[in-house]
Amino acid sequence: NGKSLALDKALADLSRSEQHALLWDWEDTSMEVDRLARLGADFDYAHVFAPRDGDNIFDFSTHGFINRVIATVEHYDAKLVIFNPFTLLVPPAGNEADAWNVPVKRVVNACRKIIAETGASVVVTDHQENVDAEHAQGGKSKKALADLYIRVTRAGADYVPGRPYHFHMVNLKQAREYLPPMTAEVSGDHQSGPLRVKWGGQFERPVEPQQPVGTF
Repeated sequence: NGKSLALDKALADLSRSEQHALLWDWEDTSMEVDRLARLGADFDYAHVFAPRDGDNIFDFSTHGFINRVIATVEHYDAKLVIFNPFTLLVPPAGNEADAWNVPVKRVVNACRKIIAETGASVVVTDHQENVDAEHAQGGKSKKALADLYIRVTRAGADYVPGRPYHFHMVNLKQAREYLPPMTAEVSGDHQSGPLRVKWGGQFERPVEPQQPVGTF
């Protein structure tokens, strides 16, 4: 929950500070653009790309596609590159024992090439396992390969239209990087109208009015 919204917020903030950020989206691109608009993104600096006609998403880790990405990052001097989602970038695994690890490593290494050649930060979204919320789809290999692994969850069922609701971001790779838990407070209807998102250590959670306790 909340991972795309968190990244949209980061992209929108960068764009308003006149720094270029790029998003390649293979899911609901129009929804991302709409949400960025409601977050106040400056589209002179926030750039969203959908797959081109004829693109095969499994070409992600090939030299042609990655070189095209690198050229785009260098053209804009972008500080942030987002790919959404990881699972659609990985070719179907074969029948070998480590079949999943091989294509996953190719995608991760492609991201590392972008970082090495451009200096931009690269973030890839992923979906959690249905049966194991601590890990992304495809097992633990991706967590082992990544520099930073962040889980975003919505805290509780406190969403009421027009009232703030809350997401938590927690780093699950404390051994390599230290990142204290962060909380996002989101205001505004998530379906329409402006969205206002702020980050902080702690926010006041909405408190339901308590019913008076009778005495017997």
